[in-house]
Amino acid sequence: MTVLSIVIPAYNEEDGIAEIANRVLAVEPALRKVGVERLELLIVDDGSRDRTAEVASSIRGVSLIRHPKNRGYGAALKTGFSKASGELIGFLDADGTYPPEYFPQLCQAALEGKDLVIGSRMAGADSKMPLMRRVGNFFFANLLTLLSHQKVTDSASGMRVFRREILEHVYPLPDGLNLTPVMSTRAVHEKIRIAEVPIPYSERVGRSKLSVVIATRQPSFSAPTRLATGTRTSSRNTSENSMPPSIVRSGRTSMPWLSIGTISQVMPRCFGTSVSVRTSISQ
Repeated sequence: MTVLSIVIPAYNEEDGIAEIANRVLAVEPALRKVGVERLELLIVDDGSRDRTAEVASSIRGVSLIRHPKNRGYGAALKTGFSKASGELIGFLDADGTYPPEYFPQLCQAALEGKDLVIGSRMAGADSKMPLMRRVGNFFFANLLTLLSHQKVTDSASGMRVFRREILEHVYPLPDGLNLTPVMSTRAVHEKIRIAEVPIPYSERVGRSKLSVVIATRQPSFSAPTRLATGTRTSSRNTSENSMPPSIVRSGRTSMPWLSIGTISQVMPRCFGTSVSVRTSISQ
């Protein structure tokens, strides 16, 4: 039985979390038509200070996971990935900007043999993406295409479906907003089969959490490693949920070519302006 686990990271999204959760749950009949028998919805409350967790916990069909403190967009997603039971894992933002109604199309591409399916806001569908973000995304996606010889139009999209087994190839991933471009970069580096599905993109529900203040801290990578003796040692912001066991055992934590450690870290979600590492779940 094919199961799709959808992860929604949420930080102070009390106004919109019920709407997006119900929209996700409503696509289950359409998912069955493309071969996905069951939908699992996980909402990761990333230390919200409002009623996000309370609202999410009241929605039938939602599995709620809570971070005691705000750890970041990427950290919330990785927690969700670690708890997901499906062989297919998807995610999207909590703010209503991405259309969950397109998950059946993304899943269909995955079931036809693709390993990572990206909902592309740049591939022809109606998009209300701000101009600055569109320019940044265009720049980074074309740089990635040039260096990898694999066409990518939206390297920073926050709506995706992927096969669970690719996690061991794309980890480690950062805790901040730049998880998505780093995932895209590692995917092309590892020659993972990628497809894109055009999707519309809307204005967010509620106030944006992006900051215009340039972040000076480097985004952290939660990446536990093991010594030869088997004793686990950790660096700052280490998380047990950050890496699959196979990666922890192998110790393979090097970043790919194309120093995304410098490029994507200064362009969270590709020119969504610079953001504080501690804040912002949504773009």
